[in-house]
Amino acid sequence: MATSEEKGRLWLYDNQYKTTDKHPIKTGPGEIPRSFLKKLVAKAKEDGGDVVKVQCAAWERISKQGNPYTFITIEPDEKPTKKVEEVEEIEEVDEELPW
Repeated sequence: MATSEEKGRLWLYDNQYKTTDKHPIKTGPGEIPRSFLKKLVAKAKEDGGDVVKVQCAAWERISKQGNPYTFITIEPDEKPTKKVEEVEEIEEVDEELPW
């Protein structure tokens, strides 16, 4: 699990300027630490795809000024990326070892 310094953070407040259904319901600032960006780049290079999967979590909170907002954290998805064939190959090599 990543520490708070290794996660992206977003603060989404109700959009007070929304005038149509096409406008977002919430907007707000965010922060992406340099260490988080480095992890995303490393993950992109490792996976070799066009998309880097992330894991998100959200909490409904109230600001010190009494305004409700949604707090969201983002971190690289740390699920194993090995394919089934790779795992089977490793198991076959283990069976060939004498011990």
